[in-house]
Amino acid sequence: MTKIFRKVVNKIYQIRFEERLSTSRSDNQAYPTGCLKASMDYRYFNTLRKHPIYTKILEHVSKQQGEEYLDIIKKDSDIQGSFEDYKKNDLYGHPTQYDYPGIGEILPTTLRYIKVLQDLKEEFDNLNGMNICEIGVGYGGQCRIINVFYKPKGYYLVDI
Repeated sequence: MTKIFRKVVNKIYQIRFEERLSTSRSDNQAYPTGCLKASMDYRYFNTLRKHPIYTKILEHVSKQQGEEYLDIIKKDSDIQGSFEDYKKNDLYGHPTQYDYPGIGEILPTTLRYIKVLQDLKEEFDNLNGMNICEIGVGYGGQCRIINVFYKPKGYYLVDI
């Protein structure tokens, strides 16, 4: 661990973790520290999405859950047309992907993001020109999937 990294981590955690109220599952010492390390160390970043501190928070959708999402997604032909663009979500951090019939290898979490896109489409019909605020963004995967299909006026990301 570099001196700069240690200094940044120490500054972030000036208040002892045990003395404050956790606001979410990801609001712990391990996850934010891992994300910070990934932002400073490309080797760590290249495998981040397989690391247990990360998968516990963001990459925990099972292959079977992915199959269930895909069955629902297949009912919307508009959404299905962009699978190759959706798969670009899975290019970084070396996540665990599975082979799904008809679409090839994709991350189950990406299938969940596509299912949320489909839910938004059903609820709002069209997100073009709208302002969207996403709370709890992780690495921004949902934002990326929505921007494959729609062109919102603004997209605001809020996280710890």
